[in-house]
Amino acid sequence: MNNQMMNQGFANNIEPQINVRFIDDNNEEMVLKFGIYRKTTKLFEKYLMNKYNEINLRDYKFSFEDNKELIPGCTLEQNSITNNSIIRVKTKNNLIRLIFDYDGKKNILLFLEESTSVCLAIIYFLFELGREDLILNLITNELPFYFIFNASQINIKSKETIKASFGNFAKIAVRTAGNIIG
Repeated sequence: MNNQMMNQGFANNIEPQINVRFIDDNNEEMVLKFGIYRKTTKLFEKYLMNKYNEINLRDYKFSFEDNKELIPGCTLEQNSITNNSIIRVKTKNNLIRLIFDYDGKKNILLFLEESTSVCLAIIYFLFELGREDLILNLITNELPFYFIFNASQINIKSKETIKASFGNFAKIAVRTAGNIIG
């Protein structure tokens, strides 16, 4: 193989594909082939379109390896999903309403399952805001936002459930560094 052919192979960056198995509430299985460097959210969307002809991620809970929560904004590889991994899909029940008041200008309403962690709720907020690019900043505590509930700042990395943290309903103030009053 000459150098030019080798360079073209590396330039194309062929992404490894894996099979991911989905099992739903009725024990029906679907297998999808997907690239390991693609976002987990895109895999979920592909599953929902193939299975239900819809893409409403919040109505379903996707779990992996004994109920481990998957981070939608990370890649399959970052979520430790490997070939023939099984993702269980459950229809969400017991939904809690969260209103994120973004700088007093925009309210984002989310209905999330009561067992959703506070951290995952913030990730869903970032998706709705169109700022998925900030998900990795969440890990390093470098988000340009303050999340405030009952006059206290929320621990954005909390694994506590939203039910335990907020009850059945919550209005969460989201403020940027220059606008923390409110």
